[in-house]
Amino acid sequence: MDKLNESGVKITAEPSDKSMHPFLSILLSWFPKLLLIGVWIFFMRQMQGGNGGAMGFGRSKAKMMNELKGKVTFNNVAGIEEAKEEVEEVVEFLKDPKQELRARDISKNVRCLICQGQTIDDSNSDFAINLKNLIKQKLKEGLEEEQIYEFLISKYGDWIILKPKF
Repeated sequence: MDKLNESGVKITAEPSDKSMHPFLSILLSWFPKLLLIGVWIFFMRQMQGGNGGAMGFGRSKAKMMNELKGKVTFNNVAGIEEAKEEVEEVVEFLKDPKQELRARDISKNVRCLICQGQTIDDSNSDFAINLKNLIKQKLKEGLEEEQIYEFLISKYGDWIILKPKF
């Protein structure tokens, strides 16, 4: 530079693009960094809040219930009919365990015509339940096992018995 000054060369420097304001130039250079910081802050706030939001897909939506919001009663529970039937079966068994065991033995040898691959003892179909109740009723009337089998065969045919006696 000294040689140029001694030779009388005049040096001037000007920005090549005069159309951009200096503040705008600084803003554009810092914009990507500020955007990344803003996104990071957004995610951090979402993760701290308990409302789910971004990155909250693994959080539980369970809420605390108190007595005022509502009670769940036995009538609201799904499967109440099956539960009642099971309780009734236990009560019947406790009343006369021998008769219940006899009815169960007969039910294990009677085919469910709805399920076909199951016995009425294994099936939960309405037909099986009604047939089990019919067998219990016939036992209460004093019929023997062979008489009950004969009654079922006369009503439904030989196919209803799993292991028919020849």
